[in-house]
Amino acid sequence: MNKRGFGLKSVLMVCAIVAVALVATACTPKKSDAEKALEAQIADLQARMEALSKTGTAEEVAELQAELETARERRGGRREKTETETPVVVTLPPPTETTTTSGTGGTTSTGSTSTGGTTTTGTTTGGTTTSTSTGGTTTQTTTTQIPPTEGMKFSGTTLTEFSNVGQDLSNIIIPQGVTAIGGRAFYQKNSLKGVTFPSSITTIGEGAFGDCEQLTSVTFASPSSLKTIDRAAFQNCKNLTSITLPSSVTTIGRNAFQGTSLTSITIPSSVTTIGNGAFISCESLTSVTIGSSVKTIETYAFGNTGITSVTIPLSVTSIGQGAFEACRNLTSVTFQGTIPANTFNAHVFSPAVSGSDALRAAFYADNPSNGTPGTYIRHGEYSSHGGIPRPGESVVTRTRQ
Repeated sequence: MNKRGFGLKSVLMVCAIVAVALVATACTPKKSDAEKALEAQIADLQARMEALSKTGTAEEVAELQAELETARERRGGRREKTETETPVVVTLPPPTETTTTSGTGGTTSTGSTSTGGTTTTGTTTGGTTTSTSTGGTTTQTTTTQIPPTEGMKFSGTTLTEFSNVGQDLSNIIIPQGVTAIGGRAFYQKNSLKGVTFPSSITTIGEGAFGDCEQLTSVTFASPSSLKTIDRAAFQNCKNLTSITLPSSVTTIGRNAFQGTSLTSITIPSSVTTIGNGAFISCESLTSVTIGSSVKTIETYAFGNTGITSVTIPLSVTSIGQGAFEACRNLTSVTFQGTIPANTFNAHVFSPAVSGSDALRAAFYADNPSNGTPGTYIRHGEYSSHGGIPRPGESVVTRTRQ
């Protein structure tokens, strides 16, 4: 009886365990196909996050993280990560400290703030510099704006306009940071007497100081970045008697100094071309030094000036028509090299009226193709009728180098 009772109890216990298991199974909701697909998507996104954290950029990681969070919300709301949802650790490059110093009208900011790989610094000369670091690569964009200063208006770093109402024009100082003077920015500012350029200036635009008849002083900060003096930049500045061109200048444009009262000029060795009429009608100009890198002296470059002698450097390969036309005081020309006849215009040294060009003729006398180096001295006046000089007219002799 006791054994039978013990056996019955065992059977009943087993039955109870099986019943509980069946109930638990019945109470567990079955996952739909959509839920299974969502779980698979989350698992895939987690695997991609792990791989991307080693090779991807901050932007790519952030984008994938957002996609993973969306999937988790769809699964039933945000929740604490379980062991199956291993946290992904993203290692970004350390932030790079940037120091930015402003010019006029700006501020100075030192330091960096790194968020998702982006570093932003303060302003430069009234503008903003932003550095973005992505996967170890930094891209920097700088926007610079010079604020209005003493009647000056700017577009970026170009001085575009000047209003002299109530301004002292004895000496205008262009702010540091300005890189260009726009076309006609100071045109016909007749009361302007002096201008000082900062080392940042690279271009003086077309007609920028044209017809500034009282301008007597032009100063460039050292070291200068000036490259281009554009067309008619100082045309008809009748009281400008001297200027020292920076050694950085490469281009002297057409009519750049036409009609000024310069008495001497030194063309820096950085210049390769002297533009058409660059110094034409500078009647007070008596001394010219041409730099050793000049290749081209264009048409009428020194026409109608008072120069008495000039040396054409070895680098010159072309001289345009009338380059030294009507220079009636020019008696000595030294050629350091040869110049092909087809690039040496037939009327380089002609007078104002059509006539002989005895200096050129003498240059090619011994070498009709390329000319002969040496110093050529003119005696008497140019012939006004062409052909063989008459008594008292131009005769040229040459001294070999």
